[in-house]
Amino acid sequence: MHGLEDGQADMAISLLPVHQKNLCSEFLFNDPLHLIVSKNHHLAESESVAMSNLMGEDVLALEAGHQLHETVRTISEKAGLKLRTDYEGTSLDTLRGMVAMNLGITFLPGLYVKAVVNSDPNLKKVALDGAPLFRQIGLIWRQSSPYEKALKNLAETLKEEITE
Repeated sequence: MHGLEDGQADMAISLLPVHQKNLCSEFLFNDPLHLIVSKNHHLAESESVAMSNLMGEDVLALEAGHQLHETVRTISEKAGLKLRTDYEGTSLDTLRGMVAMNLGITFLPGLYVKAVVNSDPNLKKVALDGAPLFRQIGLIWRQSSPYEKALKNLAETLKEEITE
């Protein structure tokens, strides 16, 4: 959000919620989180799995400081998963590679899964039974922006296009 706060950018599309008081946001869509395992992992035999059946599994995440790290950490704590801190990804591609090497399982955003993971023959997406996991994506701008009305209109247009 540094580019917004210091005026380098007028708006951004990013994760919600926004914690800086000088920024405004408008929800755009939910990006699902998918359970991703190696094709050689025992869970790859299942089409779907309950979170309770993941208890004790090693989970890989991005390094601390990334919002996705915090999301995966929270999921791991609630479900009794073991978050590995000896191996942390510096990017989604690195994380994908570590899962393919069967170092653990992970949760990856739907946008990335659709663009990259679905075509990787070394990985499998396993559906989660029960309540879906997701992260919220929104349009964000400075509270002092003279473009606030236009940005709200842009957010509405984006929402309409996304839901079609």
